[in-house]
Amino acid sequence: MDSEVVQRAGTWQLRRWCPYAETHQDADDRICGWDYCREMQKTHSLRLRRMLVCLTCQMGFFTVIGYERHECYSAY
Repeated sequence: MDSEVVQRAGTWQLRRWCPYAETHQDADDRICGWDYCREMQKTHSLRLRRMLVCLTCQMGFFTVIGYERHECYSAY
């Protein structure tokens, strides 16, 4: 059985990174909007980071190696 190879593409983007929820959001959103963080922490500012974002699953990575090793999940 042949497995189908999926071609992925990624772009470098400026994103806001939340170290508590380990997620990213738009660079324009300075305050964390994730429900997980609201329950665990008070409202906090996010750090502006340059990330390689997969255009298929929207997962973000700080290194090319991390991007190349990731698997896209259908849940996204």
